[in-house]
Amino acid sequence: MTTENFVRALKELTLNKNALLNKGLSEKYVNELLDSFDCVWIRKSAYKDPLLILIDSYKASIIRIGNIDFGQKVGETDSYFIIGEVEVDLLVIDKHTGIVKIVEKEIYTDMWECAANGSKFLTAILEAQRFLLNVVQMIIYIRIEK
Repeated sequence: MTTENFVRALKELTLNKNALLNKGLSEKYVNELLDSFDCVWIRKSAYKDPLLILIDSYKASIIRIGNIDFGQKVGETDSYFIIGEVEVDLLVIDKHTGIVKIVEKEIYTDMWECAANGSKFLTAILEAQRFLLNVVQMIIYIRIEK
């Protein structure tokens, strides 16, 4: 998946603002949630990997998918591009293999592999977001009769 296709597809995902407000969520929270589907282009990137382009070229730090928090910029170590966090650990791309991984934050120990590359990671998290939104929509719209 290209960065552009991911950004376009993410923007097309939406929830009904009034339905969220009617569930008692604050307007500020609802606006922040809905804004997280519309990451804004900032600049052209020199990176080739779609996930690195997302972090470098777009305001990706507003995106919220599950426990993933993208960084405001790409960080680097000798072995990794640091692109965000998952809970308390780092979301990285291995510089040598291109594999997207979770590594322990303090000592950079590999915890698990997420995807073979940035393109496949974007495809996977977009599907995860679709699933999570379907769950939210079921909670909002299904009435339990007493």
